[in-house]
Amino acid sequence: MEDGELFLSVTGGTAPYNFVWSNGAITQNLLNLSASVYTVFITDDKNCTTNRTYTLTQPPQLIANAGPDLIVCGQSMAVLAANNPIIGIGFWQVVSSDSIIVFSDSASATSTISNLGVGDNILSWTITDGLCSSTDEVNVASATEIAAIGGIDRKVCGNEVNLNATRPEFGYGYWTALSPGTVVTDTSKAFTNVTGLSYGPNTFL
Repeated sequence: MEDGELFLSVTGGTAPYNFVWSNGAITQNLLNLSASVYTVFITDDKNCTTNRTYTLTQPPQLIANAGPDLIVCGQSMAVLAANNPIIGIGFWQVVSSDSIIVFSDSASATSTISNLGVGDNILSWTITDGLCSSTDEVNVASATEIAAIGGIDRKVCGNEVNLNATRPEFGYGYWTALSPGTVVTDTSKAFTNVTGLSYGPNTFL
């Protein structure tokens, strides 16, 4: 990157001053510099000279990673998984949510958050060294708890029965036969037929 700057303040001698830099520049100040060593030679109106050397260093690049997006069902809390800063510090902020999210430690990459709002909760993880910074966002989606209602227990005569579950308001449901030999006609339907019942209890989820 070439975003370094050097600004000179000259005292003493007799103005005006002439400036000659080791990179060929003849201005008092330098802009858009890369990391390197720079020497300036200053000559005043009486032909008196002096020089100074400055070293510009390039700090390590800051890269923030807020971790993977999360989905939580029936819960109002989650554990975040951002990257720890190699240099500088990191901190969490709420970008958008319909609730007041609480961090166990907003400066911890693996902070626990609570009081999640239903739906999308967008958070940002920022790493900064006081001069440069990097920010990444993560979405913690909170869904309401899903209740599976498979219907009431029944007694039947014969080897088949119609199952009557409650249809899900969102998402999808499916049947699982726990009893050997039973066949569910359509496992994806709340109302479906089962054959192959054996004597005694037959269990379905």
